[in-house]
Amino acid sequence: MAMYRYITCQWCRNSVKRQVRGTRDARLFCSRDCSFASGSNLNLERDSMKRIVAKQRKRAAKAIREAEKVARKEQRAIKKLKEIEQMLNCECKDCGLDFKQRTHIGLKEKYCSYCRKQRLQKERRIHKSRRRARIRGAEHDAIDPIDVFKQADWICYICGQNTPRALRGTWDNRAPELDHVIPLSKGGTHTLDNVACSCRRCNIIKADN
Repeated sequence: MAMYRYITCQWCRNSVKRQVRGTRDARLFCSRDCSFASGSNLNLERDSMKRIVAKQRKRAAKAIREAEKVARKEQRAIKKLKEIEQMLNCECKDCGLDFKQRTHIGLKEKYCSYCRKQRLQKERRIHKSRRRARIRGAEHDAIDPIDVFKQADWICYICGQNTPRALRGTWDNRAPELDHVIPLSKGGTHTLDNVACSCRRCNIIKADN
């Protein structure tokens, strides 16, 4: 004698009378249509889950890339700060003060901006003062006129008048100028034993004498 029992369809939720075929009756649907509809729905859910997982993976990968990008920026910033600290800790060889070191033509600077300017002005003074001697073929040394003036205490060796440094390069009669004791035109040399500090007026009067 066949046995029957009522089941609830897992798809349409209708209560139907089904024949029990064994102790483990696994019938969950009222018809084949409901079974096929449930199967197709499972496939759709599986596909949607795959899409959701793919989107989550893309988002996670994007977040990882952004985090790596931020980390690289932080590393570059830290490296830049270390370089700046090293540059700021560089000590000028002339004045001994710390300055921001820069690289010029592949070489690192050894002096601060003020000392570099002073050294450049000194080189120009030396070049200008020995140019006449070089043209005349006389013996010449690298002499800085300022050093000669300092050694003479800014006093003219001819008239004994004070020659202030502020007047250097002006047309004032007391402007300090570098004079050759024995003129270059008479065989004098551009060396320390033949140069002296003189005022502009005495230098003009002395001329080639």
